[in-house]
Amino acid sequence: MGASVANLQMIEQWNGATGAKWVRLQSMMDALFDAHGAAVLDAAGLAPGEAVLDVGCGCGATSLEAGRRVGSKGLVVGVDISAPMLARATARAETERLEHVRFERGDVQTESLGSERYDAVVSRLGVMFFDDPVAAFSNVRLAARDGARLAFVCWQSTANNPWITVPARAAAEVVPIESMETTAPGPFAFADSARVIRILETAGFAEVRASPLRIPICFGRDADEAGERLITTGPAGRALLQADETTRGRAARAVAAAISGFTSPSGVILESNAWLVTARRRTPR
Repeated sequence: MGASVANLQMIEQWNGATGAKWVRLQSMMDALFDAHGAAVLDAAGLAPGEAVLDVGCGCGATSLEAGRRVGSKGLVVGVDISAPMLARATARAETERLEHVRFERGDVQTESLGSERYDAVVSRLGVMFFDDPVAAFSNVRLAARDGARLAFVCWQSTANNPWITVPARAAAEVVPIESMETTAPGPFAFADSARVIRILETAGFAEVRASPLRIPICFGRDADEAGERLITTGPAGRALLQADETTRGRAARAVAAAISGFTSPSGVILESNAWLVTARRRTPR
């Protein structure tokens, strides 16, 4: 697998502890962000028989659903840099007997994805980790057919995401929390929608739009359950990845206390805000 030197840190991270965590928590993570994936696939307007590329496919949830939508006469290829996550994705496809859904390991920035192969390109929260996003999307554009649709979802700023800020502030009482407000590769690198539009236009996409996507997320039946889940995600989860059980317990209790005010009859619900980004591949005449 080829990779830029600067992107080696992301490759190491997603093939190490972070990737292993997402595999371990795959069912929970899919449940939390299922609505985001559905919004992407709805925006892509997939039709039976189409070929689809899923960028940053992770453990495969969006790829598998895309496979169900395009049917056995279609094709879905999920691409990611994380070997452990791709192993889980492949096993899930085999279990569901979705033989037209397959997964490949590769760095979208540096490796050929083929030429004019895909009718649609999608991603659920998987495109914010590129060291050179223009190079990555230029590569993606070359793999798309003329008129192909691009649809992905990426986070708005942490300030617009209480599910990040509320537990992070609480966990910061226990462990240092790094700021994630940066354009460096990471979950919030695409928080500025104007920057995202510029990147896609520079990469050769047309009709680029970024629409607000507000989705409430239920993190648990009560504050204790939600607190345990929230210390596995976002900056709190990253800071506690190598923490001992005592430290994790203190953080979970602090987060549970902070989110108790978000409890409803349906569970503990915190708001998330993302950008639903769409575009088309147009061949210059």
